[in-house]
Amino acid sequence: MRKRLKPEPSSLKYQNRIGVIDLGVQYKFAGDQNGASAGSGYVAMLGYSAGALAFEATYSQTRNTVAWAIQYSNVTPPNPYLQIENTKGYMLTALWKITPAATVKAGWEDLELSAPSNPYLTGIQDYYGLLLPKPAQNATGVQYFQLYWLGGDYRFTPAFDAGIGFYDINTFDSPEIGRAYVAQAYSLLADYSLTKRFDAYLGAMLMRYSGVGLDKRAPVDAYSGNAMCGVGIRFRF
Repeated sequence: MRKRLKPEPSSLKYQNRIGVIDLGVQYKFAGDQNGASAGSGYVAMLGYSAGALAFEATYSQTRNTVAWAIQYSNVTPPNPYLQIENTKGYMLTALWKITPAATVKAGWEDLELSAPSNPYLTGIQDYYGLLLPKPAQNATGVQYFQLYWLGGDYRFTPAFDAGIGFYDINTFDSPEIGRAYVAQAYSLLADYSLTKRFDAYLGAMLMRYSGVGLDKRAPVDAYSGNAMCGVGIRFRF
């Protein structure tokens, strides 16, 4: 298995494979200082894949990222403003192809959000064409996220594939952030290939929330869980 770095506009990328080793690095240049592309950042990747096993490690760091801090609660609306922040993260992933039809996947990620390097970008309100009601705000303090996941998929026929996953998210927030919470998510995705380019999919996710970051929300049963589902048809160009 060889994973490619995600394409980004206004960026430079190098990726290569040497024997069983994959390596890559990508740098994104700062964009329009009045829009969502204002931030810059880089990511480095090192991977190993041979036979049925594959492992990958990545490190990333961004400066002045423009983010929309959508709330975790299903009764709390998204923030009416964007957030300018610096980020730093690590990620480890593993894949084991047990049989030609069955694959198991696991991963761990650690992410840290902090105040931006440039504190003067708070006039931004446009998020990729969506105008938010209030100007952006700078992140304050340090906010931590840690996530691990385990899942897999099975190809029942050449046309039909189904996968399941479990995700555990913990924020470990500093007291000044006041958003500490834990979330567990369970997902199911089924995909059926109609033709070489068309496929139909059905997906569902159930999430449960807990933690001190929710203590001031009421009633408790209104935000302690939610479910999402989707169905659609895709076309591959």
